[in-house]
Amino acid sequence: MRSLFGLLKLYKNGQLNKPNILHYLNKEEYFMISFPENAFSIKTGNVRLGISKELMKKVPNTKKLLTFKIPNILKIKNSYIQKIPILSMYDGKYFKIRYILSRKKKILNLD
Repeated sequence: MRSLFGLLKLYKNGQLNKPNILHYLNKEEYFMISFPENAFSIKTGNVRLGISKELMKKVPNTKKLLTFKIPNILKIKNSYIQKIPILSMYDGKYFKIRYILSRKKKILNLD
């Protein structure tokens, strides 16, 4: 069971010793951020994530930090990157980057 009410139900039935209180992220904690296809650009095999001008002024070298190479396995002719979710781990020292692909639709001429 994943929900709190499900855990309480198991506790009342005697199937669980003690339910743990759910742990939510603090306001300042790291969370997953997702960049849809209009929030990044791809040029010559590099992805550049879009950020606000205000953040660019506050943090130097943001253009360099938010530009990275696409893995060779993703350079498929029949697909394109639809979304890039990024999850911060270990207090922002490590990032997990996923690429969500979508296939291009073929246009068929029915004559």
